[in-house]
Amino acid sequence: MRIFMLISSLLMTGAGAFCIANANMPFISLAAIIGIIAIIMGIAKLFVSLFCKINADDRVRNFVRIEATLSIIIGIVFLSGQIVDATGVIPVFALWTTLEGLKSISINKMNCRINSSIENISQILGIITTLVGLYTFFNEIIFDIRLLILAGISMMLIGLDCFKLSLQIEYKKSELLSSTKEKLEDAKMDEKEAMERAKEAMKDSKEARERISKYTEELIKEETLHNKIGESRRKSKKYSKNRDK
Repeated sequence: MRIFMLISSLLMTGAGAFCIANANMPFISLAAIIGIIAIIMGIAKLFVSLFCKINADDRVRNFVRIEATLSIIIGIVFLSGQIVDATGVIPVFALWTTLEGLKSISINKMNCRINSSIENISQILGIITTLVGLYTFFNEIIFDIRLLILAGISMMLIGLDCFKLSLQIEYKKSELLSSTKEKLEDAKMDEKEAMERAKEAMKDSKEARERISKYTEELIKEETLHNKIGESRRKSKKYSKNRDK
């Protein structure tokens, strides 16, 4: 299944590069090819989400299932020839790319210190993909880049995301070894998170001590000022009584 994913990611990335290199061609001449590749990639992701073990939590598996379904639907739309001009194609690629990017961002923690290398790469790729998708919505009023160039860039980023997913598929190992390795990885991750929480707790404790010191000094100043005012008033009253006598 990993090989299937790798092939589909290479097809999508290669199709994107071809679109960029042949930006003067009409989209309708490539719509069927792009549709077929999108369907292949969608089927690959769907099988992975249903039958393979991904080195991530169930939330990631659900995201993969959603984007697989989206990829198949978009592929069918392109194959049917319902969308052939820039007015319809650009919003589709913009939405597709933006959703892929937001998915990559949302499934990882926004903390590069506790994330693994592949998670940090996924985060960077997700941010780039999201920005490209958002730009595509407003392309006509900014730089007005050719349709196939934008489509090619989007397809290459989506293909890279598919390639990254293929690296997260775990090979089947002996049950004992797999269980022990999973426990070790979980323990290492728990240690990283505990250290991060300890650092945050130390920082919060330091800030709390600084606030306590600051407010204590302010309270002392306020009490001193209050005592001075009270003493001044008492002296003033005493002076007034003596003068009346």
